[in-house]
Amino acid sequence: MERPVLRADGADNVRLLAVSFGVTVVGTRLYLSLAGWPQIGGGDYHIAHALWGGLLLLVGGVITLLWSNAWVPRATALCVGVGCGLFIDEVGKFITARNDYFTPLAPPIIYVFFLAVLGITVVARRPPPVVVEEPERRDGPLVATSTPSSSSRSSSSSSWCSACTTATGPGSSPVMRSAT
Repeated sequence: MERPVLRADGADNVRLLAVSFGVTVVGTRLYLSLAGWPQIGGGDYHIAHALWGGLLLLVGGVITLLWSNAWVPRATALCVGVGCGLFIDEVGKFITARNDYFTPLAPPIIYVFFLAVLGITVVARRPPPVVVEEPERRDGPLVATSTPSSSSRSSSSSSWCSACTTATGPGSSPVMRSAT
């Protein structure tokens, strides 16, 4: 399995995602409070902004899968950041039985998610660890390093063992072969 390769602009894109996430949550809450908490739809139906967030998440994914232009990572970061912000802003509706957007538990959950995105941003900014590759090792048969006395050495063999020699060549692995 291949190791993941970091994009050169990856940290910048994750930072853009984090900023767009945070600005979207704050901007959505600010807009809704200033506008008197309007609802899109009418009667029994309400088109929650979490649906628009889901749509932007889908658009961000499709953009990434279809194109590889230079603008794609930034567009994806924006779509995913805004989409996540719109989605997570409605977390109160998803965790309560009464569909309560204003539940006191929602802001801490939103904040934890935002901190998680910031944490990913910090990790993405770190340079990748330097991997030191060891030089290729050539393991061969054990060879004695002591030299017997010159009187016991045969003049026709350069090896201390007259029964065998080690044959190695460029690009080949050591093998034992007969000296005969």
